Amino acid sequence: MKMVERNAIPFFNLFKSYPHPFDQINYESINKPTDKWAKYEISKFMLTYVHFRIFLAGVKWNLGDNIEAQRILQKTRDDQYHSSTHIKPGLSPLIPEIDKLIDA
Repeated sequence: MKMVERNAIPFFNLFKSYPHPFDQINYESINKPTDKWAKYEISKFMLTYVHFRIFLAGVKWNLGDNIEAQRILQKTRDDQYHSSTHIKPGLSPLIPEIDKLIDA
């Protein structure tokens, strides 16, 4: 219980002002990832994760910033298309799902 009081509660309190910090993370943040958001356990590596970017785009949509959401999704799609983790460009199974979100 002491660990929760010492670590978990202060961490979760960082998000009391939701959607902050997610409303401050933008296309430039994912285009040139840094550890600016480390206080929130959002590392520069997390800024490259597809699922985090999709979540972030959802936050932007909910805030009415559809243009920023589209930019984030398009960057995510482009990164997935050219990812070296697939045998050939464009083989990521996430591309069709990202396309559905872009077209929504």
